[in-house]
Amino acid sequence: MTNPGRGTHLSTSGLKAPADSGSWVDFLTGIIPTNIADAFLKVNVLQIVFLAVVAGAAILKVGEKAAPILKLNESLLELVQTALWWVIRLAPLGTLGLIGKSVAVYGWDLLQPLATFTADIYLGCALVLFGVYPLLLRFVGGLNPLNFFKGAWPAIQLAFVSRSSVGTLPVTRRVTERLGVPGEYASFAVPLGSRS
Repeated sequence: MTNPGRGTHLSTSGLKAPADSGSWVDFLTGIIPTNIADAFLKVNVLQIVFLAVVAGAAILKVGEKAAPILKLNESLLELVQTALWWVIRLAPLGTLGLIGKSVAVYGWDLLQPLATFTADIYLGCALVLFGVYPLLLRFVGGLNPLNFFKGAWPAIQLAFVSRSSVGTLPVTRRVTERLGVPGEYASFAVPLGSRS
């Protein structure tokens, strides 16, 4: 309806779809990392979750001797969550600075054709966030949408400004627990759901 991207002079001619998108077997074997460092360097969340499950099982098997590792992980999680709360407060200023720099470097004439496309994306996201989700929360989940948004807003805000589901994980986990999801379930479901 809005013809987004009109005037950008972008062409898709010559582009081809990938020859092979992989099978379910490739997906399942891809969960098991061939190189532990690669899983973290390439931020492959499913491989990291797999490694976390293996490490958690080993910690449970070892028992009390693993208590120092658990305390270290709890401390690291608190440090990361605290730093991310600071980022939440400062991220809008950084986003404004990046937009201002882009306009200054490339000029409004180059960015203007993308304005309709950007507006369409934000409108679509707003319709889903404030139209579809509240209906699902009310009629499928039986939850009050206002209470949900009040509790979930810090994670939604950070995801919006950071555009990173991985970077939002600690905040999302904290918010999920605050909304009444048991911590053991949130620890597993949030990382898994962020890459689904």
